[in-house]
Amino acid sequence: MGLAAQPQPPLPHSSVVMNRSRSWLEQTARQITLLLEQAADPSRVSGRSAGALARLDPRAKLFGFLALIVVAAASHRPAVNAALLGFALLLAMLSGRAITRPCLTLAATAFGFASLTAHPALLLLPGPAVSLGGWNLSAPGLTAAAMLTLRSTSTAALASLLVLTTPWPHLLKALRCFRVPRLAIAILAIAYRTVFLLLRIALETVEARRTRIVAPLPRSRQRQLAVATAAVLLDKSLQHASDVNEAMQARGFRGDIRLMDEFAMKPLDWAALLGFIGIATTALLLGSR
Repeated sequence: MGLAAQPQPPLPHSSVVMNRSRSWLEQTARQITLLLEQAADPSRVSGRSAGALARLDPRAKLFGFLALIVVAAASHRPAVNAALLGFALLLAMLSGRAITRPCLTLAATAFGFASLTAHPALLLLPGPAVSLGGWNLSAPGLTAAAMLTLRSTSTAALASLLVLTTPWPHLLKALRCFRVPRLAIAILAIAYRTVFLLLRIALETVEARRTRIVAPLPRSRQRQLAVATAAVLLDKSLQHASDVNEAMQARGFRGDIRLMDEFAMKPLDWAALLGFIGIATTALLLGSR
């Protein structure tokens, strides 16, 4: 007579919430890692970006998007940042679904973090109160929170659209064309490759640890494991950066990006550049106090 399987007691509510949060964090980290790897591969970017943005000269895109990002960060009117966010999402949709989805993901992530950061202003800033959903919120705090959230989301959408539609080596070469110091180019080249490598190592470490844990750990032990994982990642990042720098120096890299493709401004590039400058100038005039 076989042994009957004993029913397992349900997990506590806190454990379910913790597992869900860990799953959401891991999925977000995996998506960001995948996006960074795709943006670092020129063939993937050019192959999936059939829109007009992918065909523009990287220098025109870099100057135009940087102008829009500076204006979005300096704007003092939420309507201007909302318009810039809508413009970025419109360009993403015109570039295809493969660009729209990751751009929306990164913009939503920036929106979530900015909302968490800005929500104390709703209650702490002095000023007249506004009743919203049964809560008495500060009117200046509501304006400041909306401004911070829209500013962060619009700049994140514009920056992600620039990176997702431009191969990373082309973007580095465009920066060098604007006389960015070689040391800064070398740091960016090493850091960009290191970021998603460390993300992948962290995800693999978490997955390996999960397969070896058969019971919930106490919170003190979880904190110890988190600190140990962070220390290991820091040590690996330093070692990896040193190894990559020595390998790049041995292969003759001195901060100059050399590509087979030569940059050449075409009429479409000049027209797009003038359009970016016109939109940035208009937004700057409307967004100033």
